[in-house]
Amino acid sequence: MQVKTILLGATNRISRHPVVLFTLGEKNTSVAEKLARQAVEVQKVIGIPGMKIIDTGANGNHFGFECIHPELGRDLIRYISLLAFEIDRNADLTERTDRLATEISNLWKPGIEHNATQVAGRLGIPWDVVTKGDRPLIALGQGVHRRLFWKAFTPVTSEIGTVFSTPKNIMGKMLHDAGLPVPQQAMATTFDDAQHLAVKIGWPVVVKPARTDFGVGITTGIRNVQELRAAFDIAKEFGDVLVQKHIEGDGHRLLVHNGKCISAVRQIAAQIVGDGSSSVSELIAKTNETRTDYLSRNWKQIKINEALIQMLDRVGLNLDSVPAMEQVVRLRSNTNISQGGTCERVTDDVHPANMAMAETAAAVFGLDLAGVDMQTTDIRSPLDEENGAIIEVNATPGWFMMEDGTSLEDQIVQHFFPSPAHGRIPIIVCIEDRPDIAELIASALSGSHVVAKSTSEELAVRGHVFNQSKNARCSHRIQVALNNPITEIAVISATAEDILHHGLGTDRVSLVVGARGVNHSAIQCLSRSTDATLVFAEDLAACEGQRTPQNGIWCLTNSVTGSSPKGVTLVKNSDEGIVHVRHADGTIRELLRDQALHSEEPLALQVAAMLGGKFID
Repeated sequence: MQVKTILLGATNRISRHPVVLFTLGEKNTSVAEKLARQAVEVQKVIGIPGMKIIDTGANGNHFGFECIHPELGRDLIRYISLLAFEIDRNADLTERTDRLATEISNLWKPGIEHNATQVAGRLGIPWDVVTKGDRPLIALGQGVHRRLFWKAFTPVTSEIGTVFSTPKNIMGKMLHDAGLPVPQQAMATTFDDAQHLAVKIGWPVVVKPARTDFGVGITTGIRNVQELRAAFDIAKEFGDVLVQKHIEGDGHRLLVHNGKCISAVRQIAAQIVGDGSSSVSELIAKTNETRTDYLSRNWKQIKINEALIQMLDRVGLNLDSVPAMEQVVRLRSNTNISQGGTCERVTDDVHPANMAMAETAAAVFGLDLAGVDMQTTDIRSPLDEENGAIIEVNATPGWFMMEDGTSLEDQIVQHFFPSPAHGRIPIIVCIEDRPDIAELIASALSGSHVVAKSTSEELAVRGHVFNQSKNARCSHRIQVALNNPITEIAVISATAEDILHHGLGTDRVSLVVGARGVNHSAIQCLSRSTDATLVFAEDLAACEGQRTPQNGIWCLTNSVTGSSPKGVTLVKNSDEGIVHVRHADGTIRELLRDQALHSEEPLALQVAAMLGGKFID
């Protein structure tokens, strides 16, 4: 069964979301609907609710579905095509559907659930999953506002700070040299070295790999040679080993952002609570049912490994043991959330001196965002009064810190998008068969801005031509323009047919400009997603009564009812009717100076004034 598809860009005539429309090689409404429903269900699994099935009512079997991103739409096209092939073979779809859905979920879910993507969705910042998979690269913003996020790295995370805060021996030395409290420590090449250091430093000690993150291979509270041997063997698997004085108390993570401590949590080691009948392994499995296999607000799953087994052995238990009712069993010697631990908010309890120490520790490595780990019996008192210490400085800390709502994540991302534009650049779409209007607009704006001009023939940024496919769809060309990191304004020329059949590659544009006699259906298609529309007088009547853009429909005309002023006049058509603004034959500065305008309207006026002077006879 052949699936023929059309992928519509983010702005299209059917939905605010990208849409995939498809027809089958033979009329089969029930199969088409089933395939569309599968595509919607897969998105739910990924974490994208609210997408809808679309029935165009054409040909009896012309169905479609909404998707959150055009690239995801392309993956879903391949998915339903494979399912259609299986239907032709009369195969059992259950196993095939599950496997294909899992493959797509593994590709997209980490990117969709990334902190940066989630914040972008809440704040209306354009986003893109550049590379899919378990460590996705996320791009937020357009053109000059485009910023990259990867794992917990921000766009300005210091590479030097990351490199030299990772080796724990170097990190400890740098903190000590800055006058900050750190545990006594030294490197051990062999077990004999580790034993000698443990005696010299004094029991109890901590043994950890010198160059791992996420609490991997760490054993704390080591009090004898037997425990030291087991801990050394675990740590040695990951490379060089560090022996460190054990600091009593609870672990705390203080989050520092741009030199200011903004949040703190007390970390709680991975643990289970007995019910009197379930074994340790059963209790772990039950705990993991509500957790994820990655860091999230639902906590990370507890992995059974050698370190966990040794921790159980310390208290005389194993995986088959049945803890008593309400018995708390600690499963990790360290408190890392990435090792299955949890945490509780203590921001209001942290002593100002400890906050200052955390801020200094982040500054030592030049980090814009850092998680500073402190061990102390009382975070409400200065570390030096409680024999506490800074244990680690993490260059890529998790953003979730038990604060109310999503304030921290939003604060971190908003730092890179401070203006109300939320990472967007002005986008002007000219609906025309020839790129005459786009050429004039790009020429007029290029004197004061870096303009990306995209036509069916070329993409030119700052006058330099970049390679692009000839006759490429507008939805593709607009994305190329927005991905260019020096673009300040995008001017796109597109035919009405292209827009109607394939939509645009963005969810919102600043201004739509229609040539004389433009296909009004194309303007109507864009009306829900544009801030303003500019048309010629003879096309104004056809646009009235349609969905009115946020800032109305602007019109260039030689006359206004009741008067015939000399030169071109700029008028605005809004819900209140046609409003005479003023002549457009003055300078741009004069046009802007006397008007109380919304943020997008100056650009509309600027383009209108240029058109009035150069394009209209």
